[in-house]
Amino acid sequence: MFFEPQRSVGEKVFFVSSITKIDFPLHIHRAFEMIAQLTGETEVTVDGKTVNLTQGKAILVFPFQQHSYRCKKEGKLQLCLFSPDMVGEFYKSDCLPCENTFDFSAQYGMEFDNFYLKKAYVYSIVGAFDRQRKYISVQKNPDNVIVNLLMYAEENFCGRCILKDVAKKMGYDYAYISKLFRRKISMPFNAYVNALRINESKNKLINTDMTVTEIGFECGYSSLRSFNRAFFKQEKVTPTEYRKGKTTEQAKFYLE
Repeated sequence: MFFEPQRSVGEKVFFVSSITKIDFPLHIHRAFEMIAQLTGETEVTVDGKTVNLTQGKAILVFPFQQHSYRCKKEGKLQLCLFSPDMVGEFYKSDCLPCENTFDFSAQYGMEFDNFYLKKAYVYSIVGAFDRQRKYISVQKNPDNVIVNLLMYAEENFCGRCILKDVAKKMGYDYAYISKLFRRKISMPFNAYVNALRINESKNKLINTDMTVTEIGFECGYSSLRSFNRAFFKQEKVTPTEYRKGKTTEQAKFYLE
């Protein structure tokens, strides 16, 4: 199993592609992943459960679910990946569906050239998926240290989220999991947590009227100075400059 950082931290993830087949080994990431099967057949394994996707069927893989694909018959499929931040009203980090498959009519040939069309499409996916869906609480797997650490970060990044605390709480050796996390995720635990905080702060800078100071504190920073420093290190602009730039972009979109 391997972790895909490009589909987990950084800018909002949104990707749609029409493909004829998919073969991919066991992996995890923070993004939702939807495969809709128009023709052909694909074997999908999610958290140890294997199903066959046939015509008219789709599967929605939740963040940090371990999954793999094997093409059984080439055909036509649509792949869509999207960040959980895009469906904040739907995503609950402490719940998983009892069943990942559903009926869905994928939109082929549509141009997703602005954020609103992208968001409308991903909500059409989760809306179709959520019909009469049953969910269960996430069960921690004592044998999967990395997934447990990723889930802990997901649930706690806006508060105190320090690896030494996590190690003590979960009964892990700190030195062991520190090295393991860095090797598997390709970054230190604190860097991963900081990337989650910056992503959340960008969302609030664009979509709320909160002050920069309020956003910094709400996203887990102890001071405006530490927030500004961390934000600039990742984005190369200050939070205020980022908000101003995004506001200008939106204004241009409405005027066009």
